[in-house]
Amino acid sequence: MDASLVISVISLIIAGASFVYSAFNIERDRSKVKAWAEVISHSCHDNEGSRANILRLTVANVGRRPIIIKGFKVQAKGLSFDIPAKDPDFDVVYEFGPGCDNESAMNSLRSDFSTKNTCVALKEGDFFENEIAEEDSHNDMVTMINGTLYEGEAIYVQDIQGNLYPVESCEEKIALFYGQT
Repeated sequence: MDASLVISVISLIIAGASFVYSAFNIERDRSKVKAWAEVISHSCHDNEGSRANILRLTVANVGRRPIIIKGFKVQAKGLSFDIPAKDPDFDVVYEFGPGCDNESAMNSLRSDFSTKNTCVALKEGDFFENEIAEEDSHNDMVTMINGTLYEGEAIYVQDIQGNLYPVESCEEKIALFYGQT
C-alpha cells in the first residue's frame, strides 16, 4: 500500500472526527430553555380550612449561553396573547379618567411595561418561576378582547429573539388547574 494513500485516509478520518466534534460543540454551546408547569395547592389559613390552587411556570436555562426571556405566549381558541416574564420592579399607580392627563399616564404605562423592565436574563443554570394564575385572584391565562372571553389552552416561553419553547405538559396542568377550581 502506498504511504501517501495511508496518510490521506488517516487525514480524512481525523478531519471527519474534527467535524463531528465541532458540530457537537456548536450544538451544545448555545442557550437551551426547559420549562414546566405545576399546579400547587396552598392553605388559605381561614376558618373553613380552604385551599387555593396556583398555576406556576418554571423556566430554566439548561444551555451554556445566557438567554433573555421576554415572557409567555398563551394560545387560546383562534388567537394568542402575551404575558410579560415579570412585572416591573417598582410599584406604580396610574390615574385615568376625567381631570387626569390620560396621555401622559399611557406613555408612563408603556414605558414602565417596556421590554427592558419586564424581561428576565438567565445565565447558564439559572431559572425563574412565575405564578400566572391563582384561584379567586389574578389569572393571566384569561383575556377579554372585544367582549369575548378567551382562556389559554397552551403556553410557550418566548425569548427576546421571538423563539418559542414549549412548556412541558402544560395542557394537562392547565386542565388540572381549571378542574380543581
